[in-house]
Amino acid sequence: MQPSSSEDYHSSQSKGQNEFFGVQIKREFGLWQFLVIPVVSTATVTVGAYLNAQLAYMLEDKRMFNMPLDEIGQLTSDLTVYSLPFSMATTFFISYIFEIVGRKLTIFFSFLLTALVFLLLPYTAPDYHLLVAARCAIGVTMAAPIAHPLIPDYVKRSSRGAAIAVAGVGVVFGEVFSMGILFNLTKSMNYFDAFMVAALVVTAFAMFFLYAVRDPDLEVIRNASESRHSVLARRRNGQVGLMEDAEGVQAQ
Repeated sequence: MQPSSSEDYHSSQSKGQNEFFGVQIKREFGLWQFLVIPVVSTATVTVGAYLNAQLAYMLEDKRMFNMPLDEIGQLTSDLTVYSLPFSMATTFFISYIFEIVGRKLTIFFSFLLTALVFLLLPYTAPDYHLLVAARCAIGVTMAAPIAHPLIPDYVKRSSRGAAIAVAGVGVVFGEVFSMGILFNLTKSMNYFDAFMVAALVVTAFAMFFLYAVRDPDLEVIRNASESRHSVLARRRNGQVGLMEDAEGVQAQ
C-alpha cells in the first residue's frame, strides 16, 4: 500500500526536513532561506542586464558621453573587460569575507554598495575614465552574490542539483524583470532618475537579504565535514584490510 501525500509530508516533517519544489532544506532553515536561492540569482542578473543596457545608451547620448555610434559596442565591451580583473580578485578573497563577516552582512552590503554606485553612475559623464572606475567598482561589489555559498549552506546534499535548477529559474526571472519591467519603466526618464529608480530596486533586494539570509553555524559545518572525512578514512582502511586478507588467502 502506497503512503498518501499527507503521510509523506508528516513523515518528512518528523525527520526535520523542509522540502520546497523538490529542494530539501536543512532542518535549521526554512522557506525564507529557500527563497533566497532564486532571489539572489534574480537580483544579480537584474543588476548586470540593466547596467549593460543603460551604459550602451549613455555612451551614445549626446548629453552624456557623446561617443561615436560605431564605437559603442567596443566601448561597452571594454567596460566589462576592464572590470574583470577586479571582479576576479575580489571573488578569490570573498570566501574569507563570508567566513569572517557572515553571509547576511556580506550579501547585504554588496547590494547596498552596488545601489550607491548606481546613484553615482550618471555623474561620471562625460569622463569615460570615471565611468570605467564606476564599472570596476560594481565588479567588486557584485563579487559576493556571484560566488555565494548559500546552496551548500541551506540545502541537503541529495537535492543540490534541484537547488541549482531553482537558481536557474531565478536567472530567467532576472532577465524578464530587468529588461521587461525595470528597463521599460525607466527608459523614458533621464539617466539620473532612471538610475535612482534602479538603485531603489537594488536597495529593496538588499533589505530582503538582510531579513531572509541566515548565517549557518560554521562550527557545526566544520564538525560535520571532519566527521565525513573520518568515516571515509575508516572505510578506506577497511577496504585496504579486506584486500590484504584476500591476498593472504590467495597466498595460502
